[in-house]
Amino acid sequence: MFTDPTEQNKPLEPTKPAYHNPYDTSPYYGGVPPIPPPPPKQGHKGLIVVLVSLLCLVMVLGGGFITLFYQHSQKSGTATLPIATLTLTPSTTSGYKQELLASDFPTFIDGFRQALDQNDWQAVQGITDTGNFTEFCYMADSSCKNSWMTTSNQLTKKQLLLSIPSHYSYEDNPPVATICNHLEPEAGNVWTFVLGTYSQTADLIVPNDGPVTFGFQQSLPDAPWMWDNIFLNMPSCHAP
Repeated sequence: MFTDPTEQNKPLEPTKPAYHNPYDTSPYYGGVPPIPPPPPKQGHKGLIVVLVSLLCLVMVLGGGFITLFYQHSQKSGTATLPIATLTLTPSTTSGYKQELLASDFPTFIDGFRQALDQNDWQAVQGITDTGNFTEFCYMADSSCKNSWMTTSNQLTKKQLLLSIPSHYSYEDNPPVATICNHLEPEAGNVWTFVLGTYSQTADLIVPNDGPVTFGFQQSLPDAPWMWDNIFLNMPSCHAP
């Protein structure tokens, strides 16, 4: 391969800088656009505001729901809660009604005494000979004689209070000469009279307070006892 010696020894021509028009307003100097700046980072302030707003809304709604639920539960509890109520009764309350049906007199009179103390006139009436019952007023110059209807009304209105002590006095089948015997009990019946006390505001012709004699009959040995009469202001069947 042959080379021209004139070309080899020829000096290199200097390069000329690119021409720039001073009146050119184009932003691209030299015709090459610059690298654009990176896009600005978007802030998170807007997202934080939205989240805080949602949280506040949830808290407000939750508080309102809890308040409504509490008020509803309070109303429901008040309407359905039984009011709880307590009644105290003597330990013998269930026992004296059975004792009133006893055929032996000590058991019967104990039940009768408790029924008087409890003012249980329904139980008392159940063992009373209401068709033949008599209330007597024992006085020297006058007397009274009332039926069960009158006596029952006095008892239920508490115009007549009767009581028998736990240690009572009694008399079985008094002799003919006594006041109690003139009642002429039915044939074969057994009489027992018990001493107690009374207090009255029924305008009876006896003192307001005094002794009373209760009269009871038993038709057969195993039959229950029946209450037949009372003598107000009479201390015993042997009163003068």
